Amino acid sequence: MMYSLRMNTCTIENCQSPVIARKFCRKHYLRWYKHGDPNVVFDTLKGIANAAIKNRKHGCWSHELYPVWHSMMARCYKASHHKYKNYGLRGIFVCDEWHDVRNFIEDMNPRPTGLSLDRINNNGPYSKENCRWATAEQQARNSTKSKITDEVREKIISNYEKLRSPKKVAEMLCIQPYDVKNVMYRIKRLSFLPEEQRP
Repeated sequence: MMYSLRMNTCTIENCQSPVIARKFCRKHYLRWYKHGDPNVVFDTLKGIANAAIKNRKHGCWSHELYPVWHSMMARCYKASHHKYKNYGLRGIFVCDEWHDVRNFIEDMNPRPTGLSLDRINNNGPYSKENCRWATAEQQARNSTKSKITDEVREKIISNYEKLRSPKKVAEMLCIQPYDVKNVMYRIKRLSFLPEEQRP
């Protein structure tokens, strides 16, 4: 007896690959299984190119600032991005105007050679008023790592004595856990020095 086997194709638009599960091909099924979205695009150069094809309607996909805008949006809104915890999770957001890449390009073009996008107020949003093109040295001075004042240091010490947890202290003071660890390590290290050698 002869049987006719009909090979179904993936239900994702423009994908002709055979279905393996849930009406998706292998590639889109794995994306759905891992990220919850079969159309997820990864933040690699290839991913940026694929995202650009989806957004051709604005005509800016080939502009030199498009990858900068795309990375900025991913850091703030894409939970799977490797830097999301330092941006979106901290409450950093992109102003409404810059959700349209054309406005971002209009405000920040041209980009000086060798500089990258930086927020003036490190706890503020991405916006025209709060952003500039900065050197790596300027960005390092403006990072959260450099924001531990004497007042914050005292709060770290007093709260750490009660909570004994860098993570809980960091959440309470809205700073990074490594800041708490660095302060406590320095105190511990200094406690072993003779008093005349302490700064």
